[in-house]
Amino acid sequence: MSSTSLRSKAPLKIRRVVGHSMEPGLRQNQLVLASGWLVPTDGSIVVAVIEDGVEVVKRLSVATQSLSGDNQADSQNYSLDRVVDIATVLWPVK
Repeated sequence: MSSTSLRSKAPLKIRRVVGHSMEPGLRQNQLVLASGWLVPTDGSIVVAVIEDGVEVVKRLSVATQSLSGDNQADSQNYSLDRVVDIATVLWPVK
């Protein structure tokens, strides 16, 4: 999936953060609201569905064409090539 075609099929998503990969900005069990109408930009926090069906909350890096967590000690990175659906987190704004 190219960075110019990153969009979700769902207009809005409410998801719960699982794990510690986005700490300290987003905590485990915190709710996020994401919009599929917005094209994410570099540094955006997103809700993404990876090709194996796993859904993750991560930060987008256009430079490296990847998604990663803010807590590098507890985060798995994903190539944008593996992303099948993506939505930009609107709330909470961090």
